[in-house]
Amino acid sequence: MTKFEKLMPVSHIVRAFCKAMKSLIEDEVVVNDMECQLKAEMVRVSEEIPRIIFLKGKEEDVCIIPNEVAWIEADGSYVRFHMANGRKVLMSCNLQSVLNQLYEVGIDYFVRIHYSHAVNLYHIKSRSGNVLFVGRKDLAVSDKYRKDFSKYYCVIRKRP
Repeated sequence: MTKFEKLMPVSHIVRAFCKAMKSLIEDEVVVNDMECQLKAEMVRVSEEIPRIIFLKGKEEDVCIIPNEVAWIEADGSYVRFHMANGRKVLMSCNLQSVLNQLYEVGIDYFVRIHYSHAVNLYHIKSRSGNVLFVGRKDLAVSDKYRKDFSKYYCVIRKRP
């Protein structure tokens, strides 16, 4: 597997973009050059984003891989990280502070959808109305966060 293929799911966007460009631009050399530039930029950006994060604990810091976190849940003065494999990690902190710290280091694929939930965009399986299906969990997008969340997706419809 190449360094580019190991990148987060954003690499799928690059492939889709290049495929779309090939259908619009007849000059394949131009498209290939654009693809090379995009891949180089993806590699550069991925090297700046942490591959692991440590959650500060009393006695030891717990290591997690950020893109394996399916969603984050606020629970009083604690935050619970729900991993894709079912593991849960509890930390004494508030949800907004966690999100701010993730954004500061370039991890921007967590989006707040509720007072007590933030979801990893790459772990959303489907949706029904204002409910997102993340793994085996149903998470509601509250009215307060619906408009902000809608900036992160589009709906493709069948044209008549």
